[in-house]
Amino acid sequence: MPIPLTLGVPQRPDARPLTAQLLLPLVSSVDLESVPPHLLGTPVVPLAQLGAGAAGAVIGAFDLTGYDHDTELDLPSGIELHLDCPPDLLTDVLTLPVRATIFVAGRVDAEVVRTITSTGRRPGLDLSVSPEQVADFLSVLAHVDTGFVARAATGEQALAGIAATVAALRGDDVRTAFAKPNIEMLNRLNPEAAAAVREVLIGIEVTDPVGVARELAVLS
Repeated sequence: MPIPLTLGVPQRPDARPLTAQLLLPLVSSVDLESVPPHLLGTPVVPLAQLGAGAAGAVIGAFDLTGYDHDTELDLPSGIELHLDCPPDLLTDVLTLPVRATIFVAGRVDAEVVRTITSTGRRPGLDLSVSPEQVADFLSVLAHVDTGFVARAATGEQALAGIAATVAALRGDDVRTAFAKPNIEMLNRLNPEAAAAVREVLIGIEVTDPVGVARELAVLS
């Protein structure tokens, strides 16, 4: 059943907007000081670059592609993780005592997404996929309470992901919203509706936070 995300006047300055702490920057040489502070969430750092005892202030990233099945997976349990996982390792990963968002390689499979959410983990969505795959993914996420993390290479993708999430919760056409975001409608969401969206779209991992932030400036 669609969630009634109502429209209203532009949000108050003290309201939590759609983009508050939305961007999860993949740490690189980018100067984050040039990104509006209200957009920045927790940075994502490859596990190989993290020192012992890192916790809380970062999200650890690890790519399991090519991982040796005969080697026991040993991942830190003290921090949140973003895991890139091939489909054949998903069952093993879901048994690990870790807090993880899991990006499964390949085409979006709604049953795989349901499997991830049924264990309380968050699924990840790469926003470079087709509108049809985004719709399949959000058909599951609109009805569970885990939320999800997206991944965007561009500001255009990030904006499309926000619009698609709103459409999924409102019961609107997700494919159309993803392909052609309605900026005016997004800016008219009242604070309560924006908060409801952000309970589903937890964050967007980005490699170019400066460029993405520039594109998201159209949102109030």
